[in-house]
Amino acid sequence: MKANKIIYYIACISFIIVVLLSCIDFWAFNDVFYAYEFKQNTTAETIGISNDELNQVTNQLLDYIKDDREDLNIQANIKGEYREVFNDKEKLHMVDVKNLYLNAMNVRNISFIIFILGFIINKFANVGLIFNCFKKSLIVFISCIGALSFYALLDFNSFWINFHYIFFTNDLFFLNPNTDILIQIVPERFFFDLVFVIIITFIFILSLTYYGLKKGADNQ
Repeated sequence: MKANKIIYYIACISFIIVVLLSCIDFWAFNDVFYAYEFKQNTTAETIGISNDELNQVTNQLLDYIKDDREDLNIQANIKGEYREVFNDKEKLHMVDVKNLYLNAMNVRNISFIIFILGFIINKFANVGLIFNCFKKSLIVFISCIGALSFYALLDFNSFWINFHYIFFTNDLFFLNPNTDILIQIVPERFFFDLVFVIIITFIFILSLTYYGLKKGADNQ
């Protein structure tokens, strides 16, 4: 039973990681979300670019992050001048962003395999035990997410800077909102909304999972 419990804990933690990283993946590349943010932030007007070209540039930027494009040598008409969209500093920062994203997706895929193997090994034998392990794992994760959410609400700028210090080894993420197109496309308000829509989706999915397992455990 002790071995089964350890396996279930590992599987439950892996599942929670899969859900979190999948929520990030979904919203970070969601066309509807970008369209809403661009409208709310008047992004095209701020940059001095047409909506069509803004969408084209954004799609190419996201393709680069997903490793579906080799470089960020992109040109567009900005404030009446046909020019290179991103400067060298922005391109170097996006190399770091792409590597972070690809590594995160590798972690998600490995976690998914661990999750599946964990339940195969235990043959889904005890729903009550699964629920208990999931509930305790969930308490830890939700406590951490809650603390981070509170921090972000109090001072998102500090939260976002410290996030970058943790995951990046340089200060290339310090961009000028007056001159750098990258930060004009995705300003701080964009990331504030992105972080919280990810958190809300994450909690919603885990809540459904929790009540599903609880119902299964009660009926066992």
